[in-house]
Amino acid sequence: MLRRYIVTLAALAMVVALAPSARAAVVVVNVSHRPRSQSEAAVAVSPLEPNDVVIASNIQRGNGIFVAVSHDAGATWSGTVLGDGDAFGRACCDPTITWDEHGNLFLAWLGYGKLRYPTVVPILLSTNGGDSWTLFDRIRPPDPRMAPRALTAPTVRASEGGPRDEEEDRGPGFIDQPTLASGPHSLWAIWNNEGQMQATGARVRALGDVGSFKPVRDVPRAYNCTFGDIAIGPGGAVAHVCQRDRDRNTPVDSVFRLTIDADGLRPGRFGPSRAIAETNVSLFEPIPAQRIRTVDAEVALDWLRAGPWRGRLVMMFTDEHPDQSNDTNVYVKTSDDRGATWSKRITVTAAVRSQFLPRLAVDVATGHLVVGWHDAGLDDGTGAFDTDGRANTDAMYALSFSADGGDTWTARQMVSEGASNAAASGNGIEFGDYTGLGFASGVAHPAWADNSNSTGDNPDGELNALDIYSAAVPET
Repeated sequence: MLRRYIVTLAALAMVVALAPSARAAVVVVNVSHRPRSQSEAAVAVSPLEPNDVVIASNIQRGNGIFVAVSHDAGATWSGTVLGDGDAFGRACCDPTITWDEHGNLFLAWLGYGKLRYPTVVPILLSTNGGDSWTLFDRIRPPDPRMAPRALTAPTVRASEGGPRDEEEDRGPGFIDQPTLASGPHSLWAIWNNEGQMQATGARVRALGDVGSFKPVRDVPRAYNCTFGDIAIGPGGAVAHVCQRDRDRNTPVDSVFRLTIDADGLRPGRFGPSRAIAETNVSLFEPIPAQRIRTVDAEVALDWLRAGPWRGRLVMMFTDEHPDQSNDTNVYVKTSDDRGATWSKRITVTAAVRSQFLPRLAVDVATGHLVVGWHDAGLDDGTGAFDTDGRANTDAMYALSFSADGGDTWTARQMVSEGASNAAASGNGIEFGDYTGLGFASGVAHPAWADNSNSTGDNPDGELNALDIYSAAVPET
């Protein structure tokens, strides 16, 4: 029987302002409230009922994905573990989740087949807000056709570090980094298959009425172009972006490659792939706050389907200036002609020290945007936001909103109430590879790994294992 956890919010005192960062009086809650670490959260908010919020995350030990459901906009949560050898098989990690316009809620992760490394992508469906799930499909990605036949994992320079955990014990058929995206009457999934990005889509007609996935396609010129994202446009077109290292450069830097399938689910294919921007943040960039696991640029893509900016593509990413300075910040670029041309980069946050693992979300009803990220900007090595006497190693969680299609962004708003330190967690993937963020009806719902124990209910105590924290943050 699945273990179930109930987390209830207690009344908290008024939040103290964190200079120099403006913040709203939000209430932070420990969602997972489990022993050992939880990280790499994914969030979905129902576009039909904004009180319904679902968060999924990794767990540190054993098989399974932690899934928490709230029907009161994040005030209270009920949690369970799926994929622990149940009807959904054995889950490794990397949950991804999306909620469509019909009320269908889709959840996927990296799953184990008969081998000890991930080889399948289970797709789960819920039609009742996450209260129960069925196995919609179990994708077994085919061998890539576009990648070189001698398939190997992407090369990582020793000087750039790299991830170190059981996910990286690769073999033939190793898959990684699944992402789900929903759009007008369609569901799309992407993943990395031995270095080659692949994609497939399915027609969605109504609540519970989802067609079969189309044949899997290799994304053009996307071998060793990884950590990708996908977005669905107003007419069903699909855009894909990924990050590729330029190993010939020292230090290593990266480019972002974009390709678009203008026909979406119809028989057409992805068009030519081209580089549209570059960054000094490589695929495995060590920073003081995440020295072992490292970070990447976390490139993300949204295609606005509402408001005056309907049809606009927004790409978000991290860059570092000067290179190797550990001063990383978050930027966006926009395109109003289906990716043919792009704006100059627009600064989301320009704070000192490291801003990393950003996430982009859109309110589909308004087209407004929000970005959330881990933020080490307040850690100068002393004071309330430092845990270890060293600068730039402790992180808070912050948000910024845009009400004009990404052209301008609000001042950084600190959401978390205490500093977290990934090195102290004992988690092999530290803060993880990404954070979670949902946005609907003018309220953002971030989810991040936190060991500050600011809520006083982390089973492992302060500055030990990480729990998943969240808050309901109104747009400012």
